[in-house]
Amino acid sequence: MELYQGNVQFVETRIRQLAAVSGPLGSVNQLLGDFYASGLDSARVEALGYRPLMPYLRAVDQVRTRQDVLDFVADHLTTPPCRWSA
Repeated sequence: MELYQGNVQFVETRIRQLAAVSGPLGSVNQLLGDFYASGLDSARVEALGYRPLMPYLRAVDQVRTRQDVLDFVADHLTTPPCRWSA
């Protein structure tokens, strides 16, 4: 349990440090800061619901073929805010 708590504290401290330093649009610091801040504002998260996801859900709804899958991944999962690669 001590190792777990130490790890949680380390990760939280590191995230707070990175989130405190702003960076260029799309940078790790900017994305992390926005993500961290959004989690702190739970009232806004609740008020918005799933509306911020609607553009992505509409895009997924348009996927019909294998080529559509490839296009979706190229358009949505390789650029911020959903970039999977470093």
